[in-house]
Amino acid sequence: MASGMRYSRCGRWVPLVGLVGLLGCAANNASTQELQRQIQLQGEEIKHQEAQIAALQAQSHPPPILPPPACDHEVLHLAQRHGDEQMAAGNFNGALGYFQDALTACPTSASALLKAAQAAGASGKRALAIEYYHRAAKAADPAVAARARRALAAMNRTLK
Repeated sequence: MASGMRYSRCGRWVPLVGLVGLLGCAANNASTQELQRQIQLQGEEIKHQEAQIAALQAQSHPPPILPPPACDHEVLHLAQRHGDEQMAAGNFNGALGYFQDALTACPTSASALLKAAQAAGASGKRALAIEYYHRAAKAADPAVAARARRALAAMNRTLK
């Protein structure tokens, strides 16, 4: 019976150890469930933030870059008039600046190309004058193109 007492004492402890183990598993299961719940909440929060980011990106698309207008005729005529005044006064560098402004306003203006070439040549900027004459020689206006070709030919003769 003495050995039975020990057995029964052990028998009492065995279920108790099992109960503690079971409670430990239950506690572990509860913490696992809590972690899973937190992970689920964080996943939902991430989805919500992704939706907010997408909405912000949709709002923040910059407007398309439009090409500049083909020609600003008002600026072209005003700059050419000032350039002509500077040429008449003998201020060739000042005239060149105005004609370059005219070309900024209207890059393909044959008359502005021709005037810029003349001002560049008069101010001693031969390479720039040749560049402008070459561009003017390709102009759609045949009269301007012919004048530019004659000026190029004259510049070439002076080199020889």
